[in-house]
Amino acid sequence: MKCIMHLTKASLLFSSSNPQKLARFYALLLDGSSCNGYTRSDFVINIDYPCQFKFFKPSTLSDSDRITPPSFSICFHKNPSPEPLRVIEQWIIQISSIGGKLIESPRNDDFGAEAWMSDEQDNKFLLFVPFCSS
Repeated sequence: MKCIMHLTKASLLFSSSNPQKLARFYALLLDGSSCNGYTRSDFVINIDYPCQFKFFKPSTLSDSDRITPPSFSICFHKNPSPEPLRVIEQWIIQISSIGGKLIESPRNDDFGAEAWMSDEQDNKFLLFVPFCSS
């Protein structure tokens, strides 16, 4: 039986009012460097670990039913797509079938699509698919 390589990756996700400062703090602790992520308000630490540390500023959209993101969570992300919302919606169906709960409807933004879910223990996690033009 051949093993199939999955395209889903995981990273640690930190919510912060000043993500650049927090990224620099952890980069120093991890002997890494921080750089811009998908937007001007998110940052990634470059380190030789199998997992990335990502820092972002939560959306300030006035959507009253948006959850407040936890200050620390796991972010699962797939490869960039020209239709990230479609990818997220299919992914939610798969995760829901094994007990995941959607806690915030998926949404499109300039950087891609995202949706907050929780596991059976109510641990929140983010699904993320970056946007790429075809």
